[in-house]
Amino acid sequence: DYKKYMNKYNVIHLDISSFWDFHKKDLIESIKERVYDDFKEIYAESLNYNKDIHVLLNEIYHKTTTPFVIIIDEWDCVIRNSYDKELVHSYLQFLHSIFKSEESKAFLELGYITGILPIKKIKDESALNNFREYTMLKSKPITKYYGFTEGEVKELCKKYDMDFDSVKAWYNGYLIDGIHMYNPNSVTQAMIDQDCDSYWRNTSSFSSINTFITMNYAGLKDDIMTMLAGGKVMVDTRSFQNDLSDIHSKDDAFTALIHLGYLGYDADRKSATVHYPDTVTKFF
Repeated sequence: DYKKYMNKYNVIHLDISSFWDFHKKDLIESIKERVYDDFKEIYAESLNYNKDIHVLLNEIYHKTTTPFVIIIDEWDCVIRNSYDKELVHSYLQFLHSIFKSEESKAFLELGYITGILPIKKIKDESALNNFREYTMLKSKPITKYYGFTEGEVKELCKKYDMDFDSVKAWYNGYLIDGIHMYNPNSVTQAMIDQDCDSYWRNTSSFSSINTFITMNYAGLKDDIMTMLAGGKVMVDTRSFQNDLSDIHSKDDAFTALIHLGYLGYDADRKSATVHYPDTVTKFF
């Protein structure tokens, strides 16, 4: 029924990582400036651009009766990369104003955000707890769309003449709702290059892994050695506060590595496995 909704809304799309790359010190101001520039092209000086963004969105909605759809990519970029508590707090308050203010109840038709970290437990903030979350640990009913399913990988292996068992050993990272999920980026690269390798290591920093392993909470290193030998380790994912700077236990560290994609996860058995063996081995 997409045609029913097509071209019926004002859409704002923000990629937070692009702002973070160039505007670490004035992140929120830069986001506002970019959005306000778009407003000015349409509404010229009929709006007061000294007002907060959620106030302007509300005014535009009442002028046009057209609600907003707001899409944010890598919403957690600031959370993952900044140790500035004031910046993180200001950023969360900014998101709160867009998605959870009294004004947003009027102008906001849909908020859609993507990121590595879940959104509920960032320290003591509740800025985004009105979202419906879909994570690698709790993805139902859209699990099969999170990556390549086993059937899809088998078809790709036939098409590209790759050994399925080898690809499975490398990239069969998650078992969720009875569905085996494969990292689509890694599988695609393996098919193109005709070679299984740790392609994921080129898309994320290793610093977090090194930090978590050296913490050695309650025998964390020993558990990693168990996983490297092909074993599984039980993980309680409930305590993780979704903040890479707030790790206080072995379960927190493992849950973070699961979300980052370095450890595989079996949701049925609540256990973790090493996703790409050579990735972790480099740290010993």
